[in-house]
This record gives sequence, structure tokens and C-alpha cells, in this order.
Amino acid sequence: METGIKMTAEQFSLLTKKDKWISAIANPTKCYDRCSKFKHYKTCSYPTEYIITEEQIQKANELYVHRKTETLASISKGELVFRAMGGDFQSEFENGVGNYRIRCYFKSINGHKYFIELSCSSGRENEYFVNFSVDEDLREKRDEEIKQAYEYRRKVNGHWFIDAKQDYYNCYGVEKKYQNMPFTFDNIIKFVNKTYGCSYKNARLIHYFADYTEWCCECQE
Repeated sequence: METGIKMTAEQFSLLTKKDKWISAIANPTKCYDRCSKFKHYKTCSYPTEYIITEEQIQKANELYVHRKTETLASISKGELVFRAMGGDFQSEFENGVGNYRIRCYFKSINGHKYFIELSCSSGRENEYFVNFSVDEDLREKRDEEIKQAYEYRRKVNGHWFIDAKQDYYNCYGVEKKYQNMPFTFDNIIKFVNKTYGCSYKNARLIHYFADYTEWCCECQE
């Protein structure tokens, strides 16, 4: 049974004015018949799915690369930029995050690097949860220590398990704890600045094109 409708050139031009559709067309789903023979590409988009051509996918990929370049270039110092990892929702708070799970890498005033992931549960937007608080500089240091210890033991005694310290997790003891404040960008900035020694002035989300591993926020000098 055929599902989805064929995307026309007019629909392509109209839909690709939105980032959501550029991403959907550039990352299609392959469809097969019951004999596992390839039939066509299709957007995995709710509520309407479109059957798309290879030419449309190629054009969408060109738009994707262009928007990714623009997106990364738009990140400036003093700006805390998170990647949206969860579903969007309509926030009840002014300057609310409006996404259930967000994450980013960032640096403190002295250049120390951290990773955080924050989230809020459905119906609990009045307090948000710290999933991860990782000291990235310490993690890299521990990784190097493990590498050196492994190489030494391999040369001297052969291979065996090295019990690695993971003290870089839960830096500042904030993981798995609810922050008793609404899930808004203003409150997140206050939390990050106070906890990690930063000076960020504003915050926002990126939804498409760039992964959170592709940038690291820096404090304004």
C-alpha cells in the first residue's frame, strides 16, 4: 500500500523556506516493497509524508550545507548556545526553553571546558533537571593518563584491565538534582554563570543542521 504524496517542485520551494523541511528532505527514509526491492525515498515527517526524488534530496543537501555554515557562523562570544535534543513544546514562562532536553559544550571565564545536559519532565517546567555536568578538561586529562598507563603496562606486563577514574562526572555536585526554578534561558544563564564561573549574557537553541559537538561556547572577554 502506497503512503505519502509526491512532492511537487512548487511544494519543494515552499517547504524548504523552513529549516525543518530542509532537514527532513536532506535526511530521507528509503522505502522498499514486500520483496525488499527499493521503491523510493520519503520524508519521515508528521503529519504529512512526501515521496521525494534524488534531485530534490541533492538540492536539499545543498541548502543544508549552506544553512549549517550560517548556523555555526551565527554563534558569538558571550552566547550560551544549546542543541535541542528533545521535543518542542509551548512554554508557559516568558523566555522559556520550550524543549524537553538540551545540551552544549562551553568554557568558563578562565577557559575551562565543560559539558552539560539539562531537561525538564512533562508537567514540571517549574523546575529543571541536570542530567550531566562533566568537566571536559579533567576528562581529557584522565583519558591521557589511562592511555599512558595502558601503554606502560602493555610493554612491561602485557594487557590487563585498567580501572579508570571517572571523577570528571558530576562536577560541582549538581547532577541528578532538580533546580528549583522555571526552565527558562534567564535561569539557565544564572545557573551556569554561578556554578561554573562564567559570564554569559544570553542563551538560545539550535534545532537543525549542527550537532552540539561542533561548537563550544565562550565567555565574552
